[in-house]
Amino acid sequence: MRQIGYVSKIDTLGRVVIPKPVRQMYNLEKEDSIEILPKENGLLIRKYQPTCLFCGETDNVISHQGVTVCEECIKTMYNKI
Repeated sequence: MRQIGYVSKIDTLGRVVIPKPVRQMYNLEKEDSIEILPKENGLLIRKYQPTCLFCGETDNVISHQGVTVCEECIKTMYNKI
C-alpha cells in the first residue's frame, strides 16, 4: 500500500483536522473517541477501544464504574469465589 502524507495545521484552540480519506480508511466517525500516544518519532493516533484491565482483550468487554473487564476474566474471577 502506498503511503500518502497529509499536512494539517493546529488551530488556535489546539485542534487538528484528520483528513476525510484517512477517517474513511480507519472507519473514524463523528463523536468517535481516539487515543493519542507519544512515540519515539512522533505521535500515534488511533481509534479508542476499551481494553480489559487484566488481560488487555478488546472483544466482549464490559465497563462498570470506570473499570473495563472482558467476559473471560469475569468468568475466571467467579470461578475463584
